Parts: sequence; C-alpha cells; structure tokens
Amino acid sequence: MYLVQRDGVWLASHYRKPGEKPISHESDEHLARKERVAKDSEDHGFRADIESQTADGHARLDVRIKGANGIVLGYEPQLSAQTARGMRAREGFRRRGGIQSV
Repeated sequence: MYLVQRDGVWLASHYRKPGEKPISHESDEHLARKERVAKDSEDHGFRADIESQTADGHARLDVRIKGANGIVLGYEPQLSAQTARGMRAREGFRRRGGIQSV
C-alpha cells in the first residue's frame, strides 16, 4: 500500500508507486479487505495467498486460505451487487476446484 494525496487528503491506496495507475479495477476497500483477511489468517497460523488460481485454473480466488487437515478456503469480499446466477456460477467453479467458500 502507498500513501497518496487526493484533493488535498492523504489516503492509503493500492498503487505501484505514487502517480501510477491502480494495480487493478478493484476498489481500495476491496483490496484492503483481501489484505486484512490474508494477514489475519497468517497471524493465526494459516497460509494465505492473494489472487490465487484454483488447481484446475478455472477460478481465481481473492484470498486462498490453507486450513487445518488440508482444507482450502476461498474468501471473496463482495462490495457491489451480485446476481444470484452469477454467484452460483462462481461458487460452482470454486467447488469443482476443491475450494470451500467463506
């Protein structure tokens, strides 16, 4: 994260370096939530990766958490409206990849 000034206000932001374009189209709040979940997971002894693919390559996880006994969890913070159909499709990709959603 970087500290950037926007309209005279200092904010934490996900920029490669001040003045460059954002890393992705995701909002700063969404990116911060992913970082927080990954850090909290690691603080509690679990491995966590941000922007990780499922083994079959059909789904991308915002945060992959390797839990106890080999369980793999996927955390997907959603801040915008999602359709039920879209959520079912995304959940199906994760499930088929052996991921349980948080």
